[in-house]
Amino acid sequence: MNAQQGGSDSRAIVVGVDGSELSRVALHWAAAEARLRGCSVHVVTVWRYDPGIAGWTAAVPPPIRTYEGMRDANEKVLAGAVAEVSGAYPDVSFRSELVEGWPPEVLSSAAAEAALLVLGHHGVGRLVEAVHGTVSGYCIRHTDCPVVVIPDVEAVQLHRPVPERAATEAP
Repeated sequence: MNAQQGGSDSRAIVVGVDGSELSRVALHWAAAEARLRGCSVHVVTVWRYDPGIAGWTAAVPPPIRTYEGMRDANEKVLAGAVAEVSGAYPDVSFRSELVEGWPPEVLSSAAAEAALLVLGHHGVGRLVEAVHGTVSGYCIRHTDCPVVVIPDVEAVQLHRPVPERAATEAP
């Protein structure tokens, strides 16, 4: 039941945002769903500072090398994403949170009492996925609420079989 019908879900929709295009798509999807459910959106950006990799994450590419620089850059990514989407959904309440930690654990924990956890899918490659797993895979296995993973539509389309033309069709 949606808010227009008198019902609402007091639990927020949690969405992970890392600065990637797919995380922005996931945030838009979460906002639209929150509007339908009459609930709020809790936007979480998780970052880690690892001097061994020069502080790099999807949101902040090198050469940001300091702890403060990394934190500030991620804060800007988070604020920019929330500003972009909240303008398109003025009737939805947004709360943002920047958390230092391991993304799968932080997102799963943030969604402990959530209506949904929404993530953008990232193709990390088969070797990395086999060794480390994926954020979405971890969250699907360890989060108590439903997890929605927004696919990379272009990647999905690349792997769809192309229908064969009938013999009577012109080339």
